[in-house]
Parts: sequence; structure tokens; C-alpha cells
Amino acid sequence: MTQNKSISLRNNFLQLNPAGYNINIYGIAIKYPKKNLVIHYEITCTFLKRISSTSFLLTLNRQQVFINNKPPANKLYNMASEMAACLYPVTIEIGGENKILSVVNHDEIITRSKKAIEKISAYYKGEAAEECILQFQKHCSNPKTIIAALETDLFYKLLFLPLHTQYTATLTTGFATTFSFGGKKMPLPVTVTLMPQYNEKGKLVANVHGQKDDAGFTAQYQLYPEDHTVFFIAGAATYPENGNTKGNMEFEVHHINTEERIIYKAASFAKDQDSTHNKERVSLLMEEEAQPRKRGFWNKFR
Repeated sequence: MTQNKSISLRNNFLQLNPAGYNINIYGIAIKYPKKNLVIHYEITCTFLKRISSTSFLLTLNRQQVFINNKPPANKLYNMASEMAACLYPVTIEIGGENKILSVVNHDEIITRSKKAIEKISAYYKGEAAEECILQFQKHCSNPKTIIAALETDLFYKLLFLPLHTQYTATLTTGFATTFSFGGKKMPLPVTVTLMPQYNEKGKLVANVHGQKDDAGFTAQYQLYPEDHTVFFIAGAATYPENGNTKGNMEFEVHHINTEERIIYKAASFAKDQDSTHNKERVSLLMEEEAQPRKRGFWNKFR
């Protein structure tokens, strides 16, 4: 087991290597305490293949978005939800610093958007609806616009924050990035510190902090030691709103199909049937799978 052991990095470089465990389903919950508002949804990340040492293909497929545990009730929100659904599944090529290089299935998105526009135009009427449809057409027709929207989406920003990079001897690194909080884009300098040992769950822990003027961001990441994909994220942000008021939000990202990863690992270890060591590892993994899991913030929605 990896807990309480020193983390293993080659030349202090945190490499993202999602080969093998290729389908991760995440639950995302975003809470705005002052507004009594909670948004949650699931998204599936399918790692298709590595193209080079710095790039790979990934498919994202987002499910229904819920607001305070219910689907959107407002007509315009419903329309926006139907439009957003056309984007998924989206297959993208991700390169260095986890930047999106291209939208691989853009033609499919165009086809889906045309069908959606026909349906939406027949049901939603009025100037507001027409303006939304026009913006939607422009959005889908340009892959660069889709990339910009994805990279500013909070889920993508959290899941692919460029933690996978070179660290100093003290296991720290820094970079500048832009978050979208409260409808505003906010550039923040970010510092990341890796814990020198795996935690009690055997995960690599990264503490992230960013601050500039009235905007702040803090989060703790727990990453799988095998490939450094996300197991869990929890954090909060503050940002200026209209006037002198401050907005705040809390967020959690949970990997929710963990059993599939455990079974995959067990099957991999079991290939060598003559290895007593491997049989013991299989037994430990299956015991972990059988243990009841604590109900966290995300679980209350499931």
C-alpha cells in the first residue's frame, strides 16, 4: 500500500499518464452559500489514447445539470440546458499545460446543433429566445469558441488545472491562470505545494492557493498515484461582485466509479497466478471495494 510512504516522482515531474484506467465518472457540486444555490451534475471523462508524450485524446460527456436538486424550471434555463447538451459528448485533443488543441468531433457537434435549433425554434419564441439561438449558432460553428468555453468551464478548469508539471526540490511550483467566478474572468497567480508523503488513502495530495486583490482560490487535490488523475477535489473561492460586495463559492469534485478502477487493478495483479504477493494485493483491493463508503457532500445527491 502507498499510504505514509514518500511520493514517487521522476525528477520531480508530476506526469499525467491516464493509460489503463480510461473511464472516470465525476460528480461535481458547486455551492453558493449566500444565494442558497447548489448546482450539481455528473460528467464522464474517457481517455482514448496518447498521441505523444505531451498530448492525448479525451471525450467529455456531461449529464443533466441540477439546480438545488431539480432540473432547471425557467424556460430560458431549459433552453440553455438543451443547447449546452449539444456540445456533449465532445472529443478533444489536450496538449502541454493541459491546453485544448482541437475539437476532434466538431462535425458531429454541428449536426447535433442543427437538430437542436430546429426543435428549440419551434418551441421557444420571442426576442430573448432568438438572441440565444443566434449566439448558440455562432458558438457551435467555431471550434475556437467551443475551446474557449470549455477551458473557462469550472469543471474543466478544476480537473485540468496544470498541476502536471516540474516541481522544485521543495515540491512547489507556480503559474498564472484565469478563473471565471461570478461571470467575471479573473487572472490569478497560483502556488501549488505537494505533500511529501501519500495520505492515509494512498493518494498524492496537492494544496493549491491563488490570490490577487479581492479574488482568492484555495483547493486540495487528491490524485491517484498510478496515473495522477483526480480522485477528489475540495475548495472554495471568493470574488468581487457588483459594488463593494463579495461573492463566494464552494466546490467538490468526486470520482464516483472508483470500484471499476479497483476491479481493473485487481485483474491486472491477478494475471500472474503464481505470485503470492499479487494474490495478497488482490485480496486487499477487494476488501477495500467491499468496505462501506462514507457519504460525502456529493453522495447526498445520489
